[in-house]
Amino acid sequence: MHDLRVFESVYAYREFLRKLALALEEGWIEEIPIAVKKPFSERERWFREPHSGEVYCLGPPGEKSSGSWRPVEPESLFPSKVITVVSQTKN
Repeated sequence: MHDLRVFESVYAYREFLRKLALALEEGWIEEIPIAVKKPFSERERWFREPHSGEVYCLGPPGEKSSGSWRPVEPESLFPSKVITVVSQTKN
């Protein structure tokens, strides 16, 4: 979708948001719910490209960065929980 991973300025981030809004309006991408909530993820937004199925995370600007745009790993899309099986049989 977009090759830049970290925005070099707030201006670059705002320009990306403008292009993102256009892509959403045209249906090239869609916003989806975040599958896994992590600390400090409340301001993140996830987007999927329907054609390829690729999912990206948009991180907003913060104190130390101008925002980020990165691919979401497949294991984050479908998180699995470890299942512990305890045997109830006694010998």
